[in-house]
Amino acid sequence: MSDRNVESIRQVYDAWGRGDIPGPVELFDEDVEYVNPPGAIEPGTRSGVTEFARAGEKVLEGWEFWEASLRR
Repeated sequence: MSDRNVESIRQVYDAWGRGDIPGPVELFDEDVEYVNPPGAIEPGTRSGVTEFARAGEKVLEGWEFWEASLRR
């Protein structure tokens, strides 16, 4: 993975850590997809940055505390 890609991912996770969902949208491909498995409360695929953001907001509604962190 390029250093540029690594920095982009760090920026997204930093934003998520501040509760900024979806984060810096200019870093997302306009065709980004969010896929919830069939057994999820709201299963299905959401396409595009707007739907990705909406899915992220819905995830946060169900949790009092949520954290995302990079492992490496």
